[in-house]
Amino acid sequence: MSQHYRTFGLACAALLIFSFSRVQAQFVTQGPNARVEFDAVNVPNEFLSNDFSLLCWVFPQQAISGSASVLDYPGVLSVVALPTSTRVVLASSSIGSPFIADVPFPLPTNEWSLIGVSVDRANAVFRCWTHTSSGLHASNTISLAALGTQSLGPATGTFHIGADKAGTPSLQGMLGLVALRTHVLGSCDMEQMYASHDFLAPHMYTNPNPCGYMNGVDGCRWMVGHGMTAGALDGGVGGTLYTRSATVGSSVIPTNVHVYNSTFGGTSMHWHNRLRVVQPVSHVQDLVYVSHFEPPFDGFFVRPVPTDGPTEDIAGHEFAHRARQLLEGPNGLVRVVISANSRAMRFLDGDGGDAPNFLHGFLATHRSSIAGIAQRPLSLWTFPTLHTWFGFSFRQEVMRHSGTVESIMQTTTNHPCRDFSHLHTGSVGASSNGPGAGVWLFDGGLCAIKAQSEPGSLMTSDAPLVVEANYLAYPGASMLRITPERGPSQATVGTTAAPTVVPCDTSTHTHTLGSNDSVVGQVVKLEGDHTSVYAPGALLVVTTGPAFPSSGVIESVVLNGTHTSITLKHPLHATPGAGDQIATGPFEMRVYSYEFAQVASGDPNTWRGFEFAEVPGGAGAVVFSVNAYRPNVNGFIMGSVGWGGNGYQLQIDKSSPEAIVKWMKETKADIWLQVTANQFSQPPTMLAYTTFIRQALPNCDIIWAGEMSHGGGPGATQAPWHQYIIDNADNSDVIGLSSLDDPRLGTFEQQITDGMRSDTAHITARGNTIQAEVWLDLLAQYLLTPCPIADFDHNGTKNVFDYIAFGNAYAAGDLRADIDQSGTLNIFDYIAFGNNFAACQ
Repeated sequence: MSQHYRTFGLACAALLIFSFSRVQAQFVTQGPNARVEFDAVNVPNEFLSNDFSLLCWVFPQQAISGSASVLDYPGVLSVVALPTSTRVVLASSSIGSPFIADVPFPLPTNEWSLIGVSVDRANAVFRCWTHTSSGLHASNTISLAALGTQSLGPATGTFHIGADKAGTPSLQGMLGLVALRTHVLGSCDMEQMYASHDFLAPHMYTNPNPCGYMNGVDGCRWMVGHGMTAGALDGGVGGTLYTRSATVGSSVIPTNVHVYNSTFGGTSMHWHNRLRVVQPVSHVQDLVYVSHFEPPFDGFFVRPVPTDGPTEDIAGHEFAHRARQLLEGPNGLVRVVISANSRAMRFLDGDGGDAPNFLHGFLATHRSSIAGIAQRPLSLWTFPTLHTWFGFSFRQEVMRHSGTVESIMQTTTNHPCRDFSHLHTGSVGASSNGPGAGVWLFDGGLCAIKAQSEPGSLMTSDAPLVVEANYLAYPGASMLRITPERGPSQATVGTTAAPTVVPCDTSTHTHTLGSNDSVVGQVVKLEGDHTSVYAPGALLVVTTGPAFPSSGVIESVVLNGTHTSITLKHPLHATPGAGDQIATGPFEMRVYSYEFAQVASGDPNTWRGFEFAEVPGGAGAVVFSVNAYRPNVNGFIMGSVGWGGNGYQLQIDKSSPEAIVKWMKETKADIWLQVTANQFSQPPTMLAYTTFIRQALPNCDIIWAGEMSHGGGPGATQAPWHQYIIDNADNSDVIGLSSLDDPRLGTFEQQITDGMRSDTAHITARGNTIQAEVWLDLLAQYLLTPCPIADFDHNGTKNVFDYIAFGNAYAAGDLRADIDQSGTLNIFDYIAFGNNFAACQ
């Protein structure tokens, strides 16, 4: 019987181990001259002659002794905090005196206040409010009769937040979201927005009461201070991905100010994307991105969460003794694999820090117990790009390569070697032939990759390091020369060890295509009976001619009259013709391993790894990925697998059953975190993918993990996937976790304000760490209770039959009975089971 949980708080163990700060997208002032000035062209001016409202969150940190500017649009509008009031001034050149409204209550220090301004041209009045912890405070209603039909303004300067150009210093503290709306406000709008404790209420709130006017996103014309992303859309600032990125603790600069404009991108752009647009600003000074969820700004705002997810967060009845180690610490070397789509494989965004994928989230939460990294993909496509990946980093320089080195996942030359991508995993190229990443070496081509020391982890230069290469043996392949090397950096050689030349050719038969042979689509037709030499599950490789080295896994072999029809799982990338040679035989995932000694103190050659070179004479050599880990310690070896832009259905369809099982076995995973991967897929593909894991790794603990909501329109929450996880985890013998409604993640819009997003589909390194923290907390709530162990027969109750089931497992040598996780079965397992049984209520 399934165990289902609804979470209402934090599991203490996970909270203590994995607590993590949140950083938001607001500006905190660094002095009296702090301000950001916006280009006039990017500030909508239609509000000058129409109804409008303005809303702003502020958190003063200093008592106001004179005047403190909140925002100013010279000649149009200003908001100033005074010692005893908040003043709003409207101006028009068509009249002599400005309109002034004072809220007769000072903005309190060290708390959040909401400022609201409403200009009602139809009724010729304007009014303003502040809402603080002491309640709603309103100005008098000011008549605009003298304005008539004239417009406000025109502006005599740029719109700016913070200090004005007349010399009024900035309000000191946090200047939060500022929203300009296309309608008037009422008192109950202010009350409801403040009571919502939602930072994005000025942008999104819809007032259900007849007294209000707030109409949600539709009424927000323009907004700033709402977002911080590492994959910002360029709204005219130019620069690079890095200069447009707004990150935790970074300075506000002219190229990274996120500006929401409701008309940007036209009607085809979803408003979610407008949240991450950066537009030009004229000047920025003394402002830094900080958090309204960190002291001293925390305690007021809450994050709304998606409401379409399942009613439970946890399901399943797997014992998961191995998975418990994610919470209690590793016993020996524990291998963890995380699978998904691009959110598992992405290697960079504008942050420039840790790779923005799920793997690096767990590497952050477990850094002190990380012994190594697995399945680091090799790819020429990423060679030219500086980026960080735990262990094998390209932060300062790219990996060394020369000669013919092609990426199998995506090549600018559209090379036939792309067919090898059907055989593995790890591609970030959505348009690659298959899910695999790796390099194909030919004509003496070589590449080299080394692992560096990772301070704060177990993988350090003062300890031994095992480095492994995951390479392919296939029909017609060349030999591969692997040279262990050390150096002072990724691309620099210091010292080398003796090379090893490994054979990779698995040919059992070769054939030269004749004039009566043909290749059409997925079918290779050979004249005569060849059924004895071609077999399903084997690989066919073109070894000569223009189609070299196209390849395909054989699906069936049938004699049709005078010809043998060989059907491949996928069409060859290029079509061979008469005179070209093909080879067939098994394909194998092989591992070459080398243990480096610890690096002596003072030796600069702390980077350790391999140079790979093809030995000419065959159909090239393929290396998929590398591993590196410290041996003989209690630590995690973590890696990620998947295919960017493609869900599990295509990850299965564009590979072959034989290949999937082979590379999964190669991982030797003890724990597999299978995150949703939805593109071109339906929720039941979770189980289809799990079936392969079970076949390859029957003793692996599997966790189905539903992730945070994403952006871009309907379906972005992936709610059906979360529901499938909860409904089917039990029968699928996995643990199911749904994090969709966790308040630490919130809705997509909240993630934008929280620095969790690169874009609508991808998550920052920081967002991945928070996501990992949430999953670990859910896992703790399930596994750090005694009941899953006490209910040994999984019938939903604890009774004598659980003791019988435990005894039978113990007698059979089933390691599920290893309750104390010692690796052996003994009397202490009986004691541990009895203690769990007694503690389970």
